[in-house]
Amino acid sequence: MRWGLKEAWSKDAGKRTCDFIGTFESSGALGHKELDRYLARQNACSRLEIEAGWYAVLRVPAVRSDEDLTLELLISGSAYVPPGHFYDFPTDGFLVVSLITPETIFSKGITGVFQLLC
Repeated sequence: MRWGLKEAWSKDAGKRTCDFIGTFESSGALGHKELDRYLARQNACSRLEIEAGWYAVLRVPAVRSDEDLTLELLISGSAYVPPGHFYDFPTDGFLVVSLITPETIFSKGITGVFQLLC
């Protein structure tokens, strides 16, 4: 969605921004709960503390490079997740997952991640 300057300054632009952010916040809450359900069922992966609520950092077994892992997830059609080194993690073993992905897409993607890792 593109907004022109005039619309951005209109009195209801703030309401639209709040609606937009509220949608992402509720999606993030759902993704966070779904992720925690998967994490509770296994011992191989964990997550770092969620700070902003729009993404989570997974700590995964470093049995291959993060780049190889993310490419395998992408090629298999399971998920697109950036490797940890995109976010300056110094070692392998980190994936970053979006928590604002629509619920059905998030569920399919995180299922693929855990099927590959566990």
